[in-house]
Amino acid sequence: MITVILLIINYQIGSKVAVAVTEHDKFKGYPFEGPAVIHQNEQIFKDATASRSYCG
Repeated sequence: MITVILLIINYQIGSKVAVAVTEHDKFKGYPFEGPAVIHQNEQIFKDATASRSYCG
C-alpha cells in the first residue's frame, strides 16, 4: 500500500517515470523516460483492461 501512495504523490508533484524494455535474445535494451500520464477515462485504458476482470 505504501508503494501506491508514493506513486500517487510522485505523480501529483510531476515526477518523471522511466521504463526499460529488453530484447533478451538480442541483448538489447531500450530506456524510455518522460512525464506520467494516466489514461483512465480514455479508450486506450478500456481496450487494455477489457480482458481483466479486476479492473472493472
